Amino acid sequence: MRVAIREIELCGPLELPPNLQEFDGVRVYCKIQGAIKGFATIWNSYKAIDQLPPQFRYPADFGSWLLLSQAFFSSQGAGVDNGTIKALLCAQAGINPESLSDSYNPPPPPEVPPLSASIVIPTYDAPDSVRLVLQHATRLKTQIPHEIIVVDNHPVSGLIKPIVEEFPGVRYVAEPRQGEAYARNAGLMAVRGDILVTLDSDVVVAEDWLDYLIEPFSDSQVGSVMSLVLPYEIEGISQFYAEEMRARRFGFDSQRLGTAFFNQPIFPAVERCGNTSAAAFRLSLFAEFRIGLFEPALGAGMPSGGGADTYLFYHVLAAGKVSVFEPRARAYHKHRSTMARLGKQLIAHESGYTAMLTLAASRDKDTRVNRKMIEGMARFQWRRIKRNLAGQEPGPLYLSLLRIWGNLSGPLKLWQSQQRVTAQGAYTSADFAAYLAQREPLSEPASLSSFDEAASKTKPYLCPLCGNELEKFVPGGRNIPVITELQIVAMGVRPHRNCPICYSTDKERLLYLYLRDKVQLFEVKKLRLLHFAPEPNLQQILMNQGGIYYFSADLRSSLAEYKMDITAITFKDNFFDFIICSHVLEHVIDDRKAMSELLRVLKPGGTALLQVPISLVLDKTYEDFSLISPSDRERVFGQDDHVRIYARDYQERLEEVGFKVQVYRFCQENGPELTHKYGLISQENVYACTKP
Repeated sequence: MRVAIREIELCGPLELPPNLQEFDGVRVYCKIQGAIKGFATIWNSYKAIDQLPPQFRYPADFGSWLLLSQAFFSSQGAGVDNGTIKALLCAQAGINPESLSDSYNPPPPPEVPPLSASIVIPTYDAPDSVRLVLQHATRLKTQIPHEIIVVDNHPVSGLIKPIVEEFPGVRYVAEPRQGEAYARNAGLMAVRGDILVTLDSDVVVAEDWLDYLIEPFSDSQVGSVMSLVLPYEIEGISQFYAEEMRARRFGFDSQRLGTAFFNQPIFPAVERCGNTSAAAFRLSLFAEFRIGLFEPALGAGMPSGGGADTYLFYHVLAAGKVSVFEPRARAYHKHRSTMARLGKQLIAHESGYTAMLTLAASRDKDTRVNRKMIEGMARFQWRRIKRNLAGQEPGPLYLSLLRIWGNLSGPLKLWQSQQRVTAQGAYTSADFAAYLAQREPLSEPASLSSFDEAASKTKPYLCPLCGNELEKFVPGGRNIPVITELQIVAMGVRPHRNCPICYSTDKERLLYLYLRDKVQLFEVKKLRLLHFAPEPNLQQILMNQGGIYYFSADLRSSLAEYKMDITAITFKDNFFDFIICSHVLEHVIDDRKAMSELLRVLKPGGTALLQVPISLVLDKTYEDFSLISPSDRERVFGQDDHVRIYARDYQERLEEVGFKVQVYRFCQENGPELTHKYGLISQENVYACTKP
């Protein structure tokens, strides 16, 4: 099962997302003036009906289902008028159609308080996930001074530190004692901001997430803020069930949870206290004895399996603070990819829940944890089983049984976790208070005059992608002898490789400047663009252009929407107006086949930017397919996954497959001063390939 995730604005002209035919369904998050207010799941009636989960095969409103399916999945665009589509989406999403307006008015930016933030990301041997999270977290568009800290909960593996080193400015902290709470507390003992921001290593965030997350802290009563967490993808039945189980947990309207909420019966209210997958806490709370740090006996990585986040929110509310749910702060969670992993997660969640309640009764003396509450939980689980049997509960019956087992095992698992904590020790509130007293703050709240003074100083560098003036770019790259010997452009150590703010690379900045200044791509009214192996900053800019229908593809990159072999592109002939494929072909054994495929899907008159590293010394491209080991390829080609070194004949190779090639030389056309200002490589050119 593949369900696309799309966000649609209902105010003003309706723009339906293109190219959904290959999906089994689409989950449409409906926005009103930029704010998500509900969602509708629309199934593809052009596919076999038996592929759907049983409860969705024949919806009650069958006619509406067919109309929406026709509108979103018909290759002809359906012929369903926009007014009807909006009305049907509102009906499914629970939105009052009278709340819609005829025009879209962008929401005002959040009014952020003068606070700084520390984003702490704990991880246990998940390098690919950490890279994806950092690619998003390091390109936040925010007014808030902030830092990012990755806490490695298994440093002996050596998997995480090299990933962190790819992102200049991100701090690395090691915590060998296993447990998510241990990792978060280790991060706490290193933060320099005013607000602790917790981010799981399987959650990515929107560009404006941090500002919206911090804005509620203008109110001194607010102790914590939670994000709206949406699915990152639905690529299988386990991810679909996981999302259905949590989709309506908090709704889509801002909420303030305070004393009145806390004084409700502890079950089931405590389940809605919150989670720390993408949340923020006022740092001073952790030095208070009645709140404390993250409970090390709870959470992932311990026998208890979960509950650490709920227990912290419980203490925030018990201390009389307010917890805010802010749906404008959007994050995207990558659910478990198999049913086995989903089952383990549900057991851990439910065991952590009862472990947390056990602590609330034994340590906090909460009298609401009593026989009446336990009987209520039993009735709740029985009703869930009956809904399963009636086909009204997401997932098969055994998932509900696993959740019951998790509930029953929670107290025993808590005891096992406490034994481990006793043996290996833990940080305390007193430790954290001592750290706060001697730490160096991230920054002082800036005054208007200090901003003016900083703005008046001319800095020598400018990143065109994020728009920041810089004192310097950050050097990067590896010193491999063959790169120096053969003068391979866009490889090896470069003095201006990365922007310290958005982490864009020199190669990415060159592409952006070509698109912006040479071809004015961002001014087009309508254009279909394919982006192979997308660069994160450039991807975000292209996705946010109203006139560009954006498609991303790659064989391995987690940023790509379509998993696709460049030598066997699945799109039809003459489909794209523009293609960007930067530093991909040197990885492909049959590069001529890849070039031919790119030519095939490009429209006549369309342009493809096909960038590769090129030797300034060699006349002919060098290939040796007998080299298989990574060490041999690195020694000969300069990188362990390259299969050739391109040379001065690169343009001829492109022309041989049918492209007409124009070489754009930025340094020659714009001069060395601008090249230096933007931190570009003076010898790197853009190969603009058109289809006759």
